[in-house]
Amino acid sequence: MYPKREVFILLFLICVFRYGESGKTNVVKITDKDWSRTLEGEWLIKFYAPWCPACKSIMPVWKELSDWSQELNTNIAEVDVTEEPGLSGRFAVTSLPSIFHAKDGIFRRYLGPRTKDDLISLVEERKYEEIEPVAGWQSPNSIAMTILSWVFKMSMLVRITHTILTEEYGFPSWSSYGFFAVVTVMIGLILGMILVMVADFFFPVKPPTRQEIAYSQLPQDGEGTADERKKEEEEEDKEGEGEGAIDEGNSGDQTVRKRKSEKDNTQSEQTS
Repeated sequence: MYPKREVFILLFLICVFRYGESGKTNVVKITDKDWSRTLEGEWLIKFYAPWCPACKSIMPVWKELSDWSQELNTNIAEVDVTEEPGLSGRFAVTSLPSIFHAKDGIFRRYLGPRTKDDLISLVEERKYEEIEPVAGWQSPNSIAMTILSWVFKMSMLVRITHTILTEEYGFPSWSSYGFFAVVTVMIGLILGMILVMVADFFFPVKPPTRQEIAYSQLPQDGEGTADERKKEEEEEDKEGEGEGAIDEGNSGDQTVRKRKSEKDNTQSEQTS
């Protein structure tokens, strides 16, 4: 029979050992800095948030599933979207919790039951092959999703800055919105200038050749320089005046002839 002291020590050690075992977890924490390791090997990745009730309900299942990681030869991982907003954008997470299966850089969004047995059979029986992979442009390592990741990071930075300005420094909300509006306009102007400079560098405007300059100076059909048009108008006026003078001369000759004929008729009548 063991003395009481030794029994208590033995029980204490057993409790400590069991507590330590129960506290251990094989769940891998994924961050924005090391997410690229999911491009190699096989992974089950859960996206969650601490405030999400559905995420809390799946936590025991995910911990039990992590105990099978060695048997399944699969890494069981999770991402806290409140701490890693860039990853929620990179994976286009729209609902929580979201589960992804990844194998050698091919990602699939799992929408089936979330029990331990279903998740084990997903990997063990290769049921993930029945799920259509994420499109190439939506893949987490694509350029489009990388840009979206930066957008999510910037939105979180704006939110944190707004909170600091309004809560810690006591600025009114409208001043914070005005500050971000000015910063947005300035960033747009700077980016526009950079784009123009880049475009001018890669696609410079060629100076016109002598031939093009000479051709541009030639009058087009129905057009001419101002001096040429003025000369043409003066010549037209002169021609109009000359024609008017000729018409007047012709009309005068006709009047003289008419009077002469009338005079001759009168004399002939008198003689008769």
